[in-house]
This record gives sequence, structure tokens and C-alpha cells, in this order.
Amino acid sequence: MSGKPRLLVSVRDAAEAVDALRGGAEIVDVKEPTRGSLGRADAIVMAQVVATVAGRAAVSAALGDLDDPPMPGSIPAGLAMVKLSPGEMRDGWGQQMASRFGAFPGHEHVAVFEADRFNVDQPRELDRRWHDLLEWCVAHRAAGLLHDTADKRMGCLLDFVDHAMLGAWLAEAREAGLMTALAGSLSLTRMADAVGLGPDVVAVRGAACRQGRREGAIDPARVRELACLIAACSASPAAAAD
Repeated sequence: MSGKPRLLVSVRDAAEAVDALRGGAEIVDVKEPTRGSLGRADAIVMAQVVATVAGRAAVSAALGDLDDPPMPGSIPAGLAMVKLSPGEMRDGWGQQMASRFGAFPGHEHVAVFEADRFNVDQPRELDRRWHDLLEWCVAHRAAGLLHDTADKRMGCLLDFVDHAMLGAWLAEAREAGLMTALAGSLSLTRMADAVGLGPDVVAVRGAACRQGRREGAIDPARVRELACLIAACSASPAAAAD
């Protein structure tokens, strides 16, 4: 395992960023949940979150996927990372990813593998598609690889992607020099499993919201509970074993 994972909390505005920080978020991620799993927030919202966080945590932002139109204009200064999904990885996806990310030099680029875009009942095909994205990340010097889901109604990523495969993916990505992250409707009850797989980052939205609903507002008490749970799981012998 790579040590205690950092807690990333996705927020939709500056007020939620304050609550995420109060709860102990180490990365504040800007996205608009009503626009999808990686819903892109407006540039002014990104700027407001960056100004509110004021260096107390890293700030990242979702750029959507390749089915979304490119973001107009520029993104605010102060973002550490930007995230983009290749979606279903249709023909030409690699060039499109490079073009979208290339519009934002000076930021760390994080590719997002949304496992439910593919047939999870065919693990060899799923594994092949993941390796395609890994190879792209290495070739294009991406900073990280986030494992997520596109359809939050599918449930937790850990419930339908084999744990051994996920663990192997994370280990291989780390060996390639990439930051590794887990997301996909991770809940309090599955956090120990997520931490045990050894990601560098654990990313949440719904689990940090009131009543556990991603459409709700960030609850600093839930963020604090998540932060404490991650710390406890990381300190336990079972979680520390790789």
C-alpha cells in the first residue's frame, strides 16, 4: 500500500468547499453533479472555489468526458489537477483526449476510467480497455488515473469490479509512476475495502453529503467521519498489508 490515501471531496460551489475543508478534505474537487458523474462546473464557480480554498488544500476540477463539448475559454489559475474521461473509448479517443488536455498546459492531467462504460461481465475485455488507457497515460505523461463509474445507479465500483483486478490495476499504475485514485459511489461501509486496495486518493461526493445523497449539500460531519475512517483503516495491520 502507498500509505494513507488522501481524501478528495467533490463540491459544487464555494460554500460546499468551506464545509469540505472543515471536515478535513485534503483535495477539494469542483464539479456539478446535476451534469453527470464528471459534470463540469462553470469557470466562475471553479474560480470561486480556488479563491475560497486559498491554498489550504489542493483543488481539482472535472472536465466531463469526450461526449461533452470542449470547455470554452480557459480554466482558472490555481487548479492543481483537471480530470477527463475518454468515455466509451470510441475511435480516435486518444487524440481527442490529448487535444482536450492540451488546452490546459501547466495543470496535472488525470484520466478517468469509468468501468461501467464497458461490459464488466467480460473481465478480459475490461482489463484490455484499462490497459489501453494506462498506455495512453504513460505516453502522454498524465499525472494520474482515477477509477470511477459513470452511472451512480449501478452502485459501488467495488461491488461489480473484481477486487483482485482493481488491486492489480492500482499496483501497475503506481509502478508506471501515476497517482492512483478510487471513486464510484464509495460509501462509509465500503471505505475499509477501498483503503485496503492501496490507492493514493479516495474520492467521494455522495458519501460526504447529507443523507448520503450526491444531490444534497456537503456535510462537514460526514466528511470528518470519512477522514477518520480512512486514517483508522490505514493504521490497521490489515489495511497496511499489500
